Amino acid sequence: MDDRTAPVRPANQDDAPADNARFVKLHRRFPTIAYLRRAARAHVPHFAFEYLDGGAGADGGIARNWNALDAVELVPRYGVTTALPPIDVELFGRRYSAPIGVAPMGGPSIVWPGADQHLLRPRRSAPWFPTRWDSSAG
Repeated sequence: MDDRTAPVRPANQDDAPADNARFVKLHRRFPTIAYLRRAARAHVPHFAFEYLDGGAGADGGIARNWNALDAVELVPRYGVTTALPPIDVELFGRRYSAPIGVAPMGGPSIVWPGADQHLLRPRRSAPWFPTRWDSSAG
């Protein structure tokens, strides 16, 4: 009998996160962004956490963004076999194979020494990975 409940590994994902022991360990420890924020608040100096976690003014933009994200509902479709959707994207006339990038941040090394280098690591193995740095990068 065909077992449709068995995990299916897409052909284009040679290193699926479920196969990565480090990913699984981190995901169990920090299953949501809220867990990551609590851990950061406990381990990062207060001034650095407030600087990087906060927004401009009374943090109205952050509140609106959280409310918009909280309004999104993901509804699973059980018993339906689907193909992975394409994730390539065109941005400013250039096509990227994934909508992932690193935006300019002011001084990420305040929180973690060498954070800039950690953020650039994907760029070394994937030249398509878009990055932009500002003048205050640590």
